[in-house]
Order: sequence, then C-alpha cells, then structure tokens
Amino acid sequence: MKEGDLVEQRLRQKPQTRIGKNGLAEDLKLSRFQLYRRVKAQAGISPKQLAGKHRIEQACMLLKETPQSIAAIGVELGIDDANYFTRFFKLHTGHSPRAWRKQFAVAGKTESVSTPLPVAKSRVKAAAVLVEEDLPVHLL
Repeated sequence: MKEGDLVEQRLRQKPQTRIGKNGLAEDLKLSRFQLYRRVKAQAGISPKQLAGKHRIEQACMLLKETPQSIAAIGVELGIDDANYFTRFFKLHTGHSPRAWRKQFAVAGKTESVSTPLPVAKSRVKAAAVLVEEDLPVHLL
C-alpha cells in the first residue's frame, strides 16, 4: 500500500486525526514537511485540506444518517467548538449544517441524493446558492 493511500485510509477512518506534531505525521514516522510533500504530490492538496475534505464528507454522512446534534457531530470529527464547526461546514459547503440536513431530508423524501451540495468558493457564491434554494441568508 502506498503511503498516500495510507494517509487517505487513516483520514477516512479517523477524520478527527491531527496532522502535525503528535498526529498523522508522527504516526507515519514522517516530518510534517515530508507528509506535506507526499500528500501534495499525490492528492494535489495539502494534508490539512485533505483532512478537511474528509471531515466534510463524514459530517455530511452523519448529518444525513444520524439524529446526532450538530455539536456532537463536530466533537466526533475533532472540532469541539460547535460555532467553529458550523463556520467550517458552511465555508466548505455553502450551507450551515442545519440547512444542509434540512434540505437533504426534504430532498431524500422525493429523490435520491448521493452527493453533498456544491462547494462554495466564496461567501458571495455561498449566499447565491442559499438564495437560489430559498434558504435563509446570513452573511457575517
């Protein structure tokens, strides 16, 4: 198994895994720089971005399939602050966890939804996505 595959596997299994000191780099007996170089070469993104991607994927799955509170999902993913988790989720998906769960639950009753909502590139785009979907818009 390639080292890059091992990184992917660990992040999928434990999305709460830290990257640097006392985290994934140490588990793989690599320096943070070596881990960064190898992940960047294979995935095209930094280890932190890769970990964030896996956290968002896991969060979407947990929001869809469990009745857990948003705060509990954040804690399970290694984000102890519920407000930070909400900001993190919204930054990556363009939706708050609550709005995503609500929309997914509504969409799930009428049609099969297999992928998370589109990722917003900016707050303006996130707001546009929310307006198109008749969800409340709150810009910071």
